Amino acid sequence: SRALTIYGESFGPLPWPTVQVVELPLTAGFSVVSFPGLIVLAQAYYVDVEAPETARLPGVIREQVDVIRSSFEFLLAQSLARQWWGGVVGSDVERSPFIGDGLATFSAVLYHQAAYGAPLGELVLRQHVRGIYQAFRMLGGSDQEVERPLREFRSALEYAAIVESKGALFYLQLRQLLGDDLFFRLLRGYYEDHRQGLA
Repeated sequence: SRALTIYGESFGPLPWPTVQVVELPLTAGFSVVSFPGLIVLAQAYYVDVEAPETARLPGVIREQVDVIRSSFEFLLAQSLARQWWGGVVGSDVERSPFIGDGLATFSAVLYHQAAYGAPLGELVLRQHVRGIYQAFRMLGGSDQEVERPLREFRSALEYAAIVESKGALFYLQLRQLLGDDLFFRLLRGYYEDHRQGLA
């Protein structure tokens, strides 16, 4: 609910009265599926790793509870942002996927900064944005242009690193260069000009 409030104040109101978040056993490789007014999260995020019935989970999973919870909140904030960037304002995801997905990832960072303050916002930025890009590069991935068609990305990690992470870093840099007043005025204008259409 905090993310919905922060995004509504930062970008503009959603045209639908509710957004439902549900859990489902999604196919491996999918952690979330978003539709206008509906977000489906993988059932695995709802497992209580501290419950007695999950004692047989591998220790490495049980030791990463804080990381799993942080990932869950980031993913939910990112998915809620897709209600604005993809749900209300569409873009050509085949030709320029970074426009919406970069904005959604930027928005998830914005949520953490606004909800928890600058230090945690910076930690989230380091772990969930820069960390994904750095992991991709450490695994042999090359730096690439963000503005590329969807079909040119060879893996989910490459897409996350280049489109979502590097795209978010573009918007973060743009915010820094323009300043908050101008940046958010332009973003609200972009949202209002293209709502219920394709940018």
